[in-house]
Amino acid sequence: MCFKMATEKEAGSTKGIHILIAGPPYRGYLGMISDAFMKCGLRVSILEWKYPRRNLLQEAGFYGSQHYRSRLARKQDDRNTVAIEDAVERLSPDIVLVMKAARLSSKTGKVCDAIGAKRIMWAYDSAREHPLIAKAARDYDLIYTYEPDDLALLSELGKAKYLPMGYDPRLYHPMDGSGSREIDISFIGSVRDTPVRKKTIRMVAREFPDRSVGVWTDSIHWYSHRRLNDLRFTMSRPNIRLTRRTVDHAEINGIYNSSKVCLNVHHPQSVGALNPRSFEILGSGGLLLTDRKIEGLEGFEDGGGYVYYPSLEDLAGKLRAILGDDEARRATAKKGYQAVLKAHTFDHRAMRVLRDLE
Repeated sequence: MCFKMATEKEAGSTKGIHILIAGPPYRGYLGMISDAFMKCGLRVSILEWKYPRRNLLQEAGFYGSQHYRSRLARKQDDRNTVAIEDAVERLSPDIVLVMKAARLSSKTGKVCDAIGAKRIMWAYDSAREHPLIAKAARDYDLIYTYEPDDLALLSELGKAKYLPMGYDPRLYHPMDGSGSREIDISFIGSVRDTPVRKKTIRMVAREFPDRSVGVWTDSIHWYSHRRLNDLRFTMSRPNIRLTRRTVDHAEINGIYNSSKVCLNVHHPQSVGALNPRSFEILGSGGLLLTDRKIEGLEGFEDGGGYVYYPSLEDLAGKLRAILGDDEARRATAKKGYQAVLKAHTFDHRAMRVLRDLE
Protein backbone atom coordinates (compact mmCIF):
# COMPACT_ATOMS: atom_id res chain seq x y z
CA MET A 1 0.00 0.00 0.00
CA CYS A 2 1.36 3.42 -0.93
CA PHE A 3 0.71 6.40 1.32
CA LYS A 4 1.09 9.97 0.17
CA MET A 5 1.79 12.66 2.75
CA ALA A 6 -1.05 15.15 2.88
CA THR A 7 -0.37 18.85 2.82
CA GLU A 8 -2.99 21.36 3.84
CA LYS A 9 -4.13 21.69 0.21
CA GLU A 10 -4.18 18.01 -0.58
CA ALA A 11 -5.54 16.38 2.58
CA GLY A 12 -7.97 14.55 0.34
CA SER A 13 -5.07 12.40 -0.93
CA THR A 14 -5.27 10.34 2.26
CA LYS A 15 -9.06 10.25 2.36
CA GLY A 16 -10.31 6.73 2.93
CA ILE A 17 -7.18 5.57 4.74
CA HIS A 18 -8.21 4.22 8.13
CA ILE A 19 -5.84 4.33 11.09
CA LEU A 20 -6.40 2.60 14.43
CA ILE A 21 -4.54 4.39 17.25
CA ALA A 22 -4.24 2.44 20.49
CA GLY A 23 -2.66 3.45 23.77
CA PRO A 24 -3.12 4.71 27.32
CA PRO A 25 -5.35 7.74 27.92
CA TYR A 26 -2.46 9.52 29.65
CA ARG A 27 -3.01 13.30 29.81
CA GLY A 28 -5.00 13.31 26.58
CA TYR A 29 -2.02 12.71 24.28
CA LEU A 30 -3.89 9.93 22.46
CA GLY A 31 -6.59 12.42 21.45
CA MET A 32 -4.06 15.05 20.37
CA ILE A 33 -2.26 12.58 18.11
CA SER A 34 -5.55 11.29 16.73
CA ASP A 35 -6.65 14.83 15.88
CA ALA A 36 -3.39 15.38 14.01
CA PHE A 37 -4.02 12.36 11.77
CA MET A 38 -7.59 13.51 11.16
CA LYS A 39 -6.22 16.86 9.96
CA CYS A 40 -4.17 14.86 7.45
CA GLY A 41 -7.42 13.47 6.06
CA LEU A 42 -7.35 9.99 7.63
CA ARG A 43 -10.30 8.22 9.19
CA VAL A 44 -9.33 7.55 12.80
CA SER A 45 -10.45 4.96 15.33
CA ILE A 46 -9.20 5.28 18.91
CA LEU A 47 -8.65 2.40 21.31
CA GLU A 48 -8.02 3.60 24.86
CA TRP A 49 -6.63 0.97 27.14
CA LYS A 50 -8.79 0.39 30.17
CA TYR A 51 -7.14 0.36 33.59
CA PRO A 52 -9.13 -1.35 36.38
CA ARG A 53 -9.61 0.69 39.53
CA ARG A 54 -7.53 -0.36 42.52
CA ASN A 55 -9.04 -0.54 45.98
CA LEU A 56 -7.19 0.69 49.07
CA LEU A 57 -5.48 -2.65 49.71
CA GLN A 58 -4.38 -2.98 46.07
CA GLU A 59 -3.14 0.60 46.11
CA ALA A 60 -0.97 -0.16 49.14
CA GLY A 61 0.38 -3.28 47.43
CA PHE A 62 1.08 -1.36 44.23
CA TYR A 63 3.33 1.16 45.96
CA GLY A 64 4.76 -1.31 48.46
CA SER A 65 5.74 -4.29 46.32
CA GLN A 66 7.72 -4.39 43.08
CA HIS A 67 6.58 -7.99 42.51
CA TYR A 68 2.94 -6.96 42.82
CA ARG A 69 3.44 -4.04 40.43
CA SER A 70 5.07 -6.34 37.88
CA ARG A 71 2.20 -8.82 38.14
CA LEU A 72 -0.36 -6.07 37.55
CA ALA A 73 1.66 -4.79 34.59
CA ARG A 74 1.75 -8.23 32.97
CA LYS A 75 -2.03 -8.56 33.33
CA GLN A 76 -2.50 -5.11 31.81
CA ASP A 77 -0.20 -6.00 28.91
CA ASP A 78 -2.25 -9.12 28.20
CA ARG A 79 -5.48 -7.10 28.23
CA ASN A 80 -3.98 -4.59 25.79
CA THR A 81 -2.94 -7.35 23.38
CA VAL A 82 -6.43 -8.83 23.40
CA ALA A 83 -8.08 -5.42 22.94
CA ILE A 84 -5.89 -4.64 19.91
CA GLU A 85 -6.62 -8.05 18.39
CA ASP A 86 -10.35 -7.50 18.76
CA ALA A 87 -10.22 -3.97 17.30
CA VAL A 88 -8.11 -5.01 14.29
CA GLU A 89 -10.41 -7.92 13.53
CA ARG A 90 -13.53 -5.72 13.74
CA LEU A 91 -12.24 -2.60 11.99
CA SER A 92 -9.73 -3.89 9.40
CA PRO A 93 -7.66 -0.67 9.49
CA ASP A 94 -4.98 0.28 6.97
CA ILE A 95 -2.59 1.39 9.73
CA VAL A 96 -2.29 0.21 13.33
CA LEU A 97 -0.42 2.73 15.50
CA VAL A 98 0.31 1.63 19.06
CA MET A 99 1.46 4.33 21.45
CA LYS A 100 3.83 3.41 24.27
CA ALA A 101 4.11 -0.38 23.74
CA ALA A 102 2.05 -3.56 23.40
CA ARG A 103 2.64 -7.07 22.12
CA LEU A 104 0.58 -8.02 19.10
CA SER A 105 -0.92 -11.49 19.02
CA SER A 106 -0.14 -13.88 16.16
CA LYS A 107 -3.76 -13.55 15.09
CA THR A 108 -3.39 -9.75 14.84
CA GLY A 109 -0.27 -10.23 12.72
CA LYS A 110 -2.06 -12.61 10.35
CA VAL A 111 -5.03 -10.25 9.96
CA CYS A 112 -2.71 -7.31 9.27
CA ASP A 113 -0.76 -9.35 6.70
CA ALA A 114 -3.97 -10.42 4.98
CA ILE A 115 -5.32 -6.88 4.60
CA GLY A 116 -1.95 -5.19 4.07
CA ALA A 117 -2.15 -3.13 7.26
CA LYS A 118 1.04 -1.47 8.47
CA ARG A 119 1.93 -1.94 12.14
CA ILE A 120 3.70 0.92 13.93
CA MET A 121 4.81 1.32 17.53
CA TRP A 122 5.66 4.76 18.90
CA ALA A 123 7.41 4.15 22.23
CA TYR A 124 7.61 7.16 24.49
CA ASP A 125 9.34 5.29 27.29
CA SER A 126 12.87 4.00 27.51
CA ALA A 127 13.44 0.44 26.29
CA ARG A 128 16.08 0.03 28.98
CA GLU A 129 13.53 0.71 31.69
CA HIS A 130 10.56 -0.97 29.97
CA PRO A 131 11.57 -4.38 28.51
CA LEU A 132 8.16 -4.77 26.85
CA ILE A 133 9.26 -2.30 24.14
CA ALA A 134 12.09 -4.57 22.95
CA LYS A 135 9.98 -7.70 23.37
CA ALA A 136 7.22 -6.25 21.20
CA ALA A 137 9.49 -4.72 18.55
CA ARG A 138 9.46 -7.74 16.23
CA ASP A 139 5.67 -7.50 15.95
CA TYR A 140 5.87 -4.18 14.07
CA ASP A 141 6.84 -2.95 10.61
CA LEU A 142 8.10 0.37 11.92
CA ILE A 143 9.20 1.53 15.36
CA TYR A 144 9.59 5.09 16.61
CA THR A 145 11.42 5.86 19.83
CA TYR A 146 11.66 9.14 21.70
CA GLU A 147 14.93 7.90 23.22
CA PRO A 148 17.91 8.12 20.81
CA ASP A 149 19.90 5.88 23.14
CA ASP A 150 17.51 3.01 22.29
CA LEU A 151 18.06 3.16 18.52
CA ALA A 152 20.89 0.63 18.46
CA LEU A 153 18.88 -1.93 20.41
CA LEU A 154 15.63 -1.45 18.52
CA SER A 155 17.27 -1.32 15.08
CA GLU A 156 18.55 -4.86 15.64
CA LEU A 157 14.98 -5.99 16.17
CA GLY A 158 13.28 -4.06 13.39
CA LYS A 159 13.12 -0.77 11.55
CA ALA A 160 13.59 1.94 14.20
CA LYS A 161 13.66 5.74 13.93
CA TYR A 162 13.93 8.64 16.32
CA LEU A 163 10.70 10.60 16.74
CA PRO A 164 10.23 12.71 19.88
CA MET A 165 6.81 13.74 21.06
CA GLY A 166 5.38 17.10 19.99
CA TYR A 167 2.70 19.46 21.23
CA ASP A 168 -0.79 20.67 20.35
CA PRO A 169 -0.78 24.41 19.50
CA ARG A 170 -4.47 24.66 20.32
CA LEU A 171 -3.58 23.89 23.94
CA TYR A 172 -0.13 25.49 24.22
CA HIS A 173 0.27 28.99 22.84
CA PRO A 174 1.21 32.52 23.93
CA MET A 175 -1.66 34.28 25.68
CA ASP A 176 -2.70 37.90 25.72
CA GLY A 177 -1.06 39.63 28.66
CA SER A 178 1.73 37.05 28.93
CA GLY A 179 4.18 39.92 29.23
CA SER A 180 3.41 40.10 32.95
CA ARG A 181 5.41 37.16 34.28
CA GLU A 182 4.67 37.11 38.00
CA ILE A 183 6.17 33.64 38.61
CA ASP A 184 9.96 33.78 38.54
CA ILE A 185 10.67 30.06 38.09
CA SER A 186 8.16 27.27 37.51
CA PHE A 187 8.42 23.49 37.43
CA ILE A 188 5.58 21.13 36.45
CA GLY A 189 5.99 17.37 36.75
CA SER A 190 6.24 14.48 39.13
CA VAL A 191 8.73 14.70 41.98
CA ARG A 192 7.76 11.27 43.28
CA ASP A 193 10.78 8.99 43.45
CA THR A 194 12.87 11.47 41.44
CA PRO A 195 15.53 12.80 43.83
CA VAL A 196 17.31 14.71 41.03
CA ARG A 197 14.25 16.91 40.53
CA LYS A 198 13.90 17.63 44.24
CA LYS A 199 17.62 18.35 44.54
CA THR A 200 17.52 20.71 41.54
CA ILE A 201 14.48 22.62 42.77
CA ARG A 202 15.85 22.98 46.30
CA MET A 203 19.18 24.19 44.92
CA VAL A 204 17.40 26.81 42.79
CA ALA A 205 15.35 27.95 45.79
CA ARG A 206 18.51 28.20 47.91
CA GLU A 207 20.49 30.15 45.32
CA PHE A 208 17.62 32.54 44.61
CA PRO A 209 15.85 33.09 47.96
CA ASP A 210 14.19 36.28 46.72
CA ARG A 211 12.67 34.56 43.69
CA SER A 212 9.41 32.62 43.68
CA VAL A 213 9.73 28.94 42.72
CA GLY A 214 6.35 27.47 41.78
CA VAL A 215 6.10 23.67 41.74
CA TRP A 216 3.03 21.82 40.46
CA THR A 217 3.22 18.10 40.94
CA ASP A 218 1.17 14.92 41.26
CA SER A 219 -1.60 14.67 43.82
CA ILE A 220 -1.30 12.17 46.66
CA HIS A 221 -3.72 10.34 48.96
CA TRP A 222 -4.48 11.77 52.36
CA TYR A 223 -2.84 8.74 54.02
CA SER A 224 0.39 8.89 52.00
CA HIS A 225 3.78 9.13 53.73
CA ARG A 226 4.72 11.60 51.00
CA ARG A 227 3.05 14.37 52.96
CA LEU A 228 5.97 14.15 55.38
CA ASN A 229 8.34 14.18 52.40
CA ASP A 230 6.69 17.40 51.24
CA LEU A 231 7.58 19.05 54.53
CA ARG A 232 11.18 17.95 54.11
CA PHE A 233 11.17 19.14 50.51
CA THR A 234 10.02 22.67 51.33
CA MET A 235 11.71 22.88 54.75
CA SER A 236 13.84 26.05 55.08
CA ARG A 237 12.86 26.97 51.51
CA PRO A 238 9.85 29.27 51.98
CA ASN A 239 10.08 30.52 48.39
CA ILE A 240 9.03 27.05 47.09
CA ARG A 241 5.27 27.21 46.46
CA LEU A 242 4.20 23.56 46.23
CA THR A 243 0.86 22.68 44.63
CA ARG A 244 -0.13 19.02 44.77
CA ARG A 245 -3.02 18.43 42.39
CA THR A 246 -3.54 17.49 38.78
CA VAL A 247 -3.45 20.53 36.50
CA ASP A 248 -4.98 20.35 33.03
CA HIS A 249 -3.39 21.60 29.84
CA ALA A 250 -5.15 24.97 29.89
CA GLU A 251 -3.87 25.71 33.39
CA ILE A 252 -0.37 24.51 32.50
CA ASN A 253 -0.32 26.82 29.50
CA GLY A 254 -1.33 29.68 31.79
CA ILE A 255 1.45 28.83 34.24
CA TYR A 256 4.07 28.81 31.50
CA ASN A 257 2.73 32.11 30.17
CA SER A 258 3.07 33.57 33.68
CA SER A 259 6.63 32.32 34.26
CA LYS A 260 9.88 34.12 33.55
CA VAL A 261 11.69 30.78 33.43
CA CYS A 262 10.20 27.29 32.92
CA LEU A 263 12.48 24.63 34.39
CA ASN A 264 12.44 21.16 32.84
CA VAL A 265 14.28 18.33 34.62
CA HIS A 266 13.99 15.02 32.80
CA HIS A 267 13.19 11.75 34.52
CA PRO A 268 16.32 9.69 35.27
CA GLN A 269 15.09 6.83 33.06
CA SER A 270 15.78 8.87 29.92
CA VAL A 271 19.30 9.47 28.59
CA GLY A 272 18.83 11.68 25.55
CA ALA A 273 15.05 11.88 25.22
CA LEU A 274 13.00 15.06 25.09
CA ASN A 275 9.81 14.80 27.10
CA PRO A 276 6.56 16.48 25.96
CA ARG A 277 7.14 19.30 28.47
CA SER A 278 10.04 20.53 26.31
CA PHE A 279 7.73 21.24 23.39
CA GLU A 280 4.82 22.45 25.53
CA ILE A 281 6.97 25.06 27.28
CA LEU A 282 8.32 26.31 23.96
CA GLY A 283 4.87 26.21 22.36
CA SER A 284 3.45 28.37 25.14
CA GLY A 285 6.10 31.00 24.44
CA GLY A 286 7.91 30.24 27.69
CA LEU A 287 11.65 30.33 28.26
CA LEU A 288 12.81 26.70 28.45
CA LEU A 289 15.67 26.02 30.88
CA THR A 290 16.48 22.33 30.56
CA ASP A 291 18.98 19.64 31.44
CA ARG A 292 18.69 18.17 27.93
CA LYS A 293 20.24 19.40 24.69
CA ILE A 294 17.90 19.68 21.72
CA GLU A 295 20.02 18.10 19.00
CA GLY A 296 19.23 17.23 15.42
CA LEU A 297 15.83 18.91 15.38
CA GLU A 298 14.80 21.52 12.84
CA GLY A 299 15.06 25.07 14.15
CA PHE A 300 17.49 24.23 16.95
CA GLU A 301 20.62 23.48 14.92
CA ASP A 302 22.50 26.47 16.34
CA GLY A 303 21.64 25.67 19.96
CA GLY A 304 19.38 28.71 20.30
CA GLY A 305 15.74 29.02 21.27
CA TYR A 306 16.24 27.56 24.76
CA VAL A 307 18.81 27.44 27.54
CA TYR A 308 20.70 24.25 28.37
CA TYR A 309 22.49 23.56 31.63
CA PRO A 310 24.87 20.55 31.63
CA SER A 311 25.18 20.31 35.42
CA LEU A 312 23.82 21.71 38.66
CA GLU A 313 27.04 23.70 39.01
CA ASP A 314 26.24 25.42 35.73
CA LEU A 315 22.53 25.89 36.43
CA ALA A 316 22.78 28.79 38.88
CA GLY A 317 24.91 30.87 36.51
CA LYS A 318 22.62 30.25 33.55
CA LEU A 319 19.55 31.10 35.62
CA ARG A 320 21.12 34.26 37.00
CA ALA A 321 21.92 35.45 33.48
CA ILE A 322 18.38 34.75 32.24
CA LEU A 323 16.68 36.51 35.13
CA GLY A 324 18.99 39.49 34.76
CA ASP A 325 18.32 40.15 31.07
CA ASP A 326 14.63 40.41 30.17
CA GLU A 327 15.34 41.35 26.55
CA ALA A 328 17.55 38.30 25.93
CA ARG A 329 15.03 36.08 27.72
CA ARG A 330 12.18 37.27 25.49
CA ALA A 331 14.29 36.91 22.33
CA THR A 332 15.29 33.34 23.24
CA ALA A 333 11.72 32.35 24.06
CA LYS A 334 10.46 33.86 20.79
CA LYS A 335 13.01 31.91 18.75
CA GLY A 336 12.06 28.67 20.50
CA TYR A 337 8.36 29.31 19.96
CA GLN A 338 8.81 29.98 16.24
CA ALA A 339 10.89 26.79 15.86
CA VAL A 340 8.36 24.44 17.48
CA LEU A 341 5.39 26.04 15.74
CA LYS A 342 7.08 25.55 12.39
CA ALA A 343 8.21 21.95 12.77
CA HIS A 344 7.26 20.22 16.05
CA THR A 345 3.51 20.10 16.52
CA PHE A 346 1.68 16.76 16.53
CA ASP A 347 0.51 17.67 13.01
CA HIS A 348 4.14 17.57 11.90
CA ARG A 349 4.63 14.23 13.65
CA ALA A 350 1.60 12.73 11.87
CA MET A 351 2.88 13.93 8.49
CA ARG A 352 6.28 12.43 9.29
CA VAL A 353 4.68 9.01 9.90
CA LEU A 354 2.74 9.17 6.65
CA ARG A 355 5.87 10.24 4.78
CA ASP A 356 7.77 7.24 6.16
CA LEU A 357 5.01 4.94 4.94
CA GLU A 358 5.24 6.18 1.33
